[in-house]
Amino acid sequence: MVIKSREGGAALRLGVLPNVSARVLVTSYQPMREYLERSLGRAVEIRSAPDFRSFNGRTLGGEFDLVVTAAHL
Repeated sequence: MVIKSREGGAALRLGVLPNVSARVLVTSYQPMREYLERSLGRAVEIRSAPDFRSFNGRTLGGEFDLVVTAAHL
């Protein structure tokens, strides 16, 4: 899942843990995306993965600039 903003330029890639449905992730992280775009003056993409194993692999592979996970991870 990738949610892109409408602004141009190099986007900050925000990875979020896929612990709930894509719809809930979008609803939950939309305010954070908007805040980061205003504060940083650049586009922010919310990214995730279909499951934890894929998310972990993408995180270790450097696909995300910033990662939001559960506290115990």
